[in-house]
This record gives sequence, structure tokens and C-alpha cells, in this order.
Amino acid sequence: MVVLSSDLHFGHKLCAIHRGFFNDLININQLTEGKIFLTENDRMDYLTDVIKAEIDSGNISKDIVDERITKMNEEIVEKWNSKVSNSDEVYLLGDIGFKARAEEIEEYVNCLNGKTLTLIKGNHDDRGIVSSKVWDRVYDIYNLHHNHMMFVLCHYPLATWNRAQYGTINLHGHCHNTYPISNIQMDVGVDSNNLYPYYVEECLTKMADAPKYNLPDFHGRLHLKTN
Repeated sequence: MVVLSSDLHFGHKLCAIHRGFFNDLININQLTEGKIFLTENDRMDYLTDVIKAEIDSGNISKDIVDERITKMNEEIVEKWNSKVSNSDEVYLLGDIGFKARAEEIEEYVNCLNGKTLTLIKGNHDDRGIVSSKVWDRVYDIYNLHHNHMMFVLCHYPLATWNRAQYGTINLHGHCHNTYPISNIQMDVGVDSNNLYPYYVEECLTKMADAPKYNLPDFHGRLHLKTN
């Protein structure tokens, strides 16, 4: 089976904060009382800023920060392996880690189940990660053919893509569950799935109920004039 995910961000403090791994250290009800948030992401952004300020001021120790980041890393691996088998074909759509040593990120990637691991490069995947031997293949963008369908895999959401007008699907990351899903485009990052990866069939099910994508026609209607 084909597995897709992105934006694991192993080692990333801000992601650990944003994902709630520090929430037990603050009084959330007191902080949010009387405040109106338009979306859950707005609420999470506010709490992230509060906790980061607590860390920066030294009220939360470095040891606790390191412990919570490790907890996030381990939970991602645990959730991954509870779902993915060693017979699955894996595509990771970038941003595997952030502000962590390549060796540390590689250590966690080595713990992930999967028969093959393909990396689609993200903006935070430095040379040490991209050149790692944990990957079977590395691409900037990749056309995946699966069950008579075509999926264009890229770290970033695209405005248009190869054969989009014929219903090919763009699966991407980068946006941490802030980019709208449509019938032919979806963010497969862990933040859109409670830190779990997706099977491609799950993506198709979610997109089937999503609004139609209004595909821009950048070619226009070209009329060639002849003399």
C-alpha cells in the first residue's frame, strides 16, 4: 500500500509547542477565558506565543523543553508504526526535521516502518538530510502512478500541475493544516491527521467530500493568426 506524509519536523521546538506537548505546563482555560478565536489554529498560535515567551524567559527549563521535543518525536514514530507496515511504499513530502542534527533526524527516520522511503524535498531539508542513506529515492517533485490514477507529489501546494485539467491530484505538505482541501488537492502533513500518516485511499475519501478546486487556466484560449 502507498503511504503519504510530510512535515514531521523532528526536533522542532515550535512544532512541539504548537502540537500541544507543553499545554500541561500552562493554565489554558485561564489564558483563553474571554478571548475569541476565529479558528482552532488561531487559538493554537496564541498558546504557542505564550509558551514560547515562557521558554525564552527561562520559566520553562531547557531540560523540560528537550524532554517534550523528544516526546513529540517518539509519538510521531509510535503513531506511524501503529499504522504502517514494512510492506508499504512510503512517500515523505518534505520537512522531516528542523534545527536538529542530521544524525538525530536520521535516527528517527530509521525507526519508521516502510518497505521503501522516498523523500520529496522540503524547504527545511538541508543537504545532510537529503544526502542521507535512509532514502531509497529523492526528488523535488514526483509523478506517482497508482491504481490507474496520477498523483503529483510536491512539498508545496501548486496552483496548477501536470494534467490537472484531466483530474490528476496534487498532494502536498508545507502548510501544517492551514491550506484548504479540495477534490484534487490535499495537505498530507501530520498536522492534518493528528500526527498520523495517510494511506492514499484515505486521501481520496477525504477529497471526495471536499469542495471543487477552481483550476486556473494559465494557457487561456490561444488563437493563432495566419497571414
